[in-house]
Amino acid sequence: MADNPPPATDSKVLAKFATIGIGPGLTPSDTKNDTIRAALENGIAEGEKLINEKVQYLGMNVNGWLVNLDLGDFGTDYLLRAATVIYGIGANSPEEAVYPGTVTDNEGQNLTGTHNYLIHFDKGQTPPVNAFWSITMYNNKSYLVENPINRYSIGQHTEGLKYNPDGSLDIFIQNASPGADKESNWLPSPSEEFKLVLREYNPQEPILKGEYQIPPVQPIL
Repeated sequence: MADNPPPATDSKVLAKFATIGIGPGLTPSDTKNDTIRAALENGIAEGEKLINEKVQYLGMNVNGWLVNLDLGDFGTDYLLRAATVIYGIGANSPEEAVYPGTVTDNEGQNLTGTHNYLIHFDKGQTPPVNAFWSITMYNNKSYLVENPINRYSIGQHTEGLKYNPDGSLDIFIQNASPGADKESNWLPSPSEEFKLVLREYNPQEPILKGEYQIPPVQPIL
């Protein structure tokens, strides 16, 4: 905080933090005041609940994907900032990247390796970006997933990605291989529940204006 001072907009909350020893040149309090200690412990517990609730509604719902166009420039929305850190460590501004994510299929059921899924992009309907897009697989603890083909994300620069004869694109999300003829378009999942994050780098206007419709994650029967 001394080398990289916070913005002036944080001055009010920083003044409160200073009362318990949090700030440049300060040492956090080890107060033995039971009332203050109990208040801080309660604040931690209640704060975690608020953050976890916010994570569940981190944006507008687009076909099951949560899309937030306010990340990266949080201002004094500390709850949004904290939820973003829990969900994905950090975030650029929307002009740099947008990060839709989902933990459910198009029927609202949690994504799990016990089911197979399909993401179908119609011709010309892959994410409109100036840089690139990709879909990354995470387990239910937000870690990358080990798999037999060492593929942790899939997108427009995935080597060997195959488009259908009509120009559309199918991405197969499942635990076991979809077959040799489809492995080029396979994003392996863990056996348990998981989440997907679609990264859209240097997005174009349809994404920034909330007009782009991401296709849903559909269960394959």
